[in-house]
Amino acid sequence: MEMQNQFIRDKVAELGVAIFYNVSDNPNMITNGLVSFICYDEEGRLYFFISRPLYLMQEDIRFPAVLDFYRKGQPYFIKINGIAELLTEKDEIKKIIDKIKDPSGLHSHALVRLAINKAEYTVCSVNAGGFFNHLKAALLSIF
Repeated sequence: MEMQNQFIRDKVAELGVAIFYNVSDNPNMITNGLVSFICYDEEGRLYFFISRPLYLMQEDIRFPAVLDFYRKGQPYFIKINGIAELLTEKDEIKKIIDKIKDPSGLHSHALVRLAINKAEYTVCSVNAGGFFNHLKAALLSIF
């Protein structure tokens, strides 16, 4: 199991960018968007920043979320489901920000920690031959 977890961690770090989806009953509080992976902690939870919500109720700090990691040219993608938590404790936030090379502009963002419930690794079929080979095959099939 640990080997599978390490495999997923390595692939997430390789892709680096994901589309974040808030799948809670109250999706108006936290908006969907593009996020960049920052790091993992010792418990396997991953961290990333989202745009800071305009207003936030205490009950909206924890919510279900989905991350879709994909990068053009990579033959795989990863979908992660879990429970996201907006971090509010300054000590916790400082530990993560210290790991970032350029923390400028983070005042307009909120730090999120995602506890992973399920991770799906999917290999895409590689388009063997590309457009021109498909065109050539189509033209040859006509004659």
